[in-house]
Amino acid sequence: PEVVWCQLDPKPLPLNYRHEAESGLYFAGDYNLRGRTEGADVDVCFGGQISITSVRLL
Repeated sequence: PEVVWCQLDPKPLPLNYRHEAESGLYFAGDYNLRGRTEGADVDVCFGGQISITSVRLL
């Protein structure tokens, strides 16, 4: 796959959890439901390419 440098998508991943008696909380979200900005990292990745994004930590 092609490697693409792109911007960070600011749209959040919807977080959903379910409680199971034996294991506690379990992530039950669906990555395909995340909103996507055209040309941003999530869109590029789900489009079959490799997305590289610079993220400022501090």
